[in-house]
Amino acid sequence: MNVKDIVMRAEKEFSSEGFFLSHVFKMYETSDNDNWQVGFYSEEKDAVVPVEIEGDTIRVGQESEIFRKDKINKLVMDDVKLDISDALGKANLLQKEKYSVHNPVKIIVILQTIPEGTVYNITYITQSFKTLNIKVSAITGDIVADKLLSIFDFKGGEGKSN
Repeated sequence: MNVKDIVMRAEKEFSSEGFFLSHVFKMYETSDNDNWQVGFYSEEKDAVVPVEIEGDTIRVGQESEIFRKDKINKLVMDDVKLDISDALGKANLLQKEKYSVHNPVKIIVILQTIPEGTVYNITYITQSFKTLNIKVSAITGDIVADKLLSIFDFKGGEGKSN
């Protein structure tokens, strides 16, 4: 199922005054699954409500506080021109070409609007205890950034950019 269809299904289940679409989340492990999470954010409450979609089942989660430094931006689906499978295809090509010795065991994808624009923020957790983050523009399909970090670098530092 494509990302726009997932968002439309979530919006049918959850609409609340003061909340806006903030992100779409999907995790890939050894086998592809059909589990998605769509987040709706309220600036006034500084809280998010997740809508979980698993196949034909849709669950609206509990409102919870956000623990973050950065501003949460509205995700405008009309701006999204690239589907998740196309973004993953571009990221997978880069991973194989530039980071082939770092085999992924898990892939986390978040469609969101951040300072770099509306992007698929794709993180590979690798067998070599590294994280490879690739940002793919959801508008143009261009790779906006890529960075390889050791999992052990997450003490608050930025690590090295590759």
